[in-house]
Amino acid sequence: MIDSSKNLDSAEVCLKIKLHKLNNKSVMIIGGNGLIGLNISKTLSYFNSKKKSNNIKIISISLSKSIEKLKDIKYYTGDITEESFLKKIPKADYIIFAAGYGQPKKFIKDKDKTILINT
Repeated sequence: MIDSSKNLDSAEVCLKIKLHKLNNKSVMIIGGNGLIGLNISKTLSYFNSKKKSNNIKIISISLSKSIEKLKDIKYYTGDITEESFLKKIPKADYIIFAAGYGQPKKFIKDKDKTILINT
């Protein structure tokens, strides 16, 4: 369940952005457990919950398992730099890329992987 403060943010986004154009389309969020990706996922889920006719297929891709799972989001956990994982995920009408290391130590420790994630 989305907490009330997130509902307010999601409601405001839904008023300002014409999300109905995404109805009956699939949206894949790569980095779905990160700060940006998670908020996008929750906003699309909120939009779906407001009207029965709202139907955005939400696909969340992340390197780590999601702590909080919403029923209308399909979750995939794996490394997007591995071709075997990429073959397992469905195609989508729209892709939002919000993946990347958020911790400077990880970025410095594995520079090659950081570049590979973003290419």
